[in-house]
Amino acid sequence: MRYPGSNWWSFDFHNHTPASNDYDANERAQLTARDWLLAYMRAGVDCVAVTDHNCPDWVDRLKQELAAMASEQPHHAGYRDLHLFPGVELTSADGIHVLAIFGPEESASKIHGLLALVQYNGDTNNAHGMCREGAAAICDQIHSLGGVVILVHAEEINGLLNATATPGQFTPRSDRVVAEVLKSTDGIEVHDRSAPAIQHFASKLAGRAIVDGSDAHRTSSAGRRTVWVKMAQPSIEGLRLALLDPASSLLKAASKPAEPLHRITSLHIEQLQLRRQVLNISFSPWFNAVIGGRGSGKSTLLEALRLSMARESEVQELGTSHESDVVRAFERFRTTGGPRGNAG
Repeated sequence: MRYPGSNWWSFDFHNHTPASNDYDANERAQLTARDWLLAYMRAGVDCVAVTDHNCPDWVDRLKQELAAMASEQPHHAGYRDLHLFPGVELTSADGIHVLAIFGPEESASKIHGLLALVQYNGDTNNAHGMCREGAAAICDQIHSLGGVVILVHAEEINGLLNATATPGQFTPRSDRVVAEVLKSTDGIEVHDRSAPAIQHFASKLAGRAIVDGSDAHRTSSAGRRTVWVKMAQPSIEGLRLALLDPASSLLKAASKPAEPLHRITSLHIEQLQLRRQVLNISFSPWFNAVIGGRGSGKSTLLEALRLSMARESEVQELGTSHESDVVRAFERFRTTGGPRGNAG
């Protein structure tokens, strides 16, 4: 169920298609765009970043097939809403893998432009291709095009924190490089939060947005690692804001955060003195903010909630209307209005 304001969305940050040369050989020759999409739909994922190695060849194909599936009546039995975020996994000149993620409205052309800016070497095996720009410069180029930067598998080979070339080993990357690249990143993909690299650089990671992704190279891995992201609607701006506030907008959990057991769903007010129309306001089960200039109705909303919940006694604890401006305003608010100009 969707609510007004922000909702929790299951987000898989790192995924490959047959456009990546190291995709599963058995699937690569015969997998269709529809089958790829259905794998993520069956996994219950809401948002998927399409991040092939140094190429966007399947981005437009997937977007077109998703649009076709959405328009079909009746829908395919396995269909559910899915939001695709075009992206690409780049290998920097210093051997660090960097994800660029763009908004659902973008196409492969945006990524082709990025590949030109970071000077991709055009290797025919894109899984082994490399850019001539370093990781920090790549991050800046991604931001210049309106994208989000995620440093992938940070604790593993080709990750920001681990300079080793041997699987299962850990060699710390230099503090200078780590600090320089972290200045330009929006999030860090970590598969194992107990890994030696994460423990070693714990102080540098404190307070940063930690995400996860399947790094799927076959459909059986679709949606195996996701993060709940709080956004009003899936968009690049919503994602960017969530990454700026990881403590309240990112959650690593197997299931969607539960709604509060008791909550106010909506407020309905009739016969307000200065408003002819009925006032209906729906509330989110999680966080609600009331923002407006003087006279826009902020206090009206709060006092109406106070009356509807029979919590007048809280105001009375402040004293009489002669002693407190708050009490005086509340008494005036709950008085039935009379002729024009009268209080109430």
